[in-house]
Amino acid sequence: MEKVIFFDMDGVLTDCRSGWYFVHRNLGVDNSRNIELYNKGLIDYERFVEMDISLWMDKDKDMSRKKLYDIYKNIPFNKNAEKTVKELKEHGYLTVIITGSPDILAEMVSERLGIDYHISNIIEEKDGKLTTRGIIRLDPYRKDIAMLSFLYSYGKRFKKIVSIGDGFVDIPMFVHSDISIAFNPFIEKIRDFADYTIYGNDLEKILDLLV
Repeated sequence: MEKVIFFDMDGVLTDCRSGWYFVHRNLGVDNSRNIELYNKGLIDYERFVEMDISLWMDKDKDMSRKKLYDIYKNIPFNKNAEKTVKELKEHGYLTVIITGSPDILAEMVSERLGIDYHISNIIEEKDGKLTTRGIIRLDPYRKDIAMLSFLYSYGKRFKKIVSIGDGFVDIPMFVHSDISIAFNPFIEKIRDFADYTIYGNDLEKILDLLV
């Protein structure tokens, strides 16, 4: 394959802005205090993840990866997501997810849509229960590091690099792309950093730009 596309997952492939929030909402917990501390720089991302997982454990001390998977089974996908990924692959694109959301969701989305690779943060489990530890594979604000690391480790020079996202955290990927797409952005400012902007939740619209 000579072309590669990097997808943000939340809000692009799934019709949900955050895989973390999807669990919070289902369990009825509020992580607004954690967000406040993180945004003020009072905690780092690893601590932020630990505090979010702790909220789940406070709600259900037996919370497990299996229980999270069962929650995520109900997550909605954006319109024509599976069809779009299939057509991109038929046109020679390698498909990659880069997301700060839990690996459980990234694995499920990759399997359902036929995504080739995913890079995500791992939720740790011990003796059938979650620990409060997340194994951080990427900082969501530095997706460019994960992207460049993947390109280097894959060991092939691609003729076309595409990235698609819906928020500020995706801008670092845009910088290193031949084509960047802001998909149904929830922050209008990212249009200034993207080559193209698409509104609505029909992922098939990106095919007009890429195939």
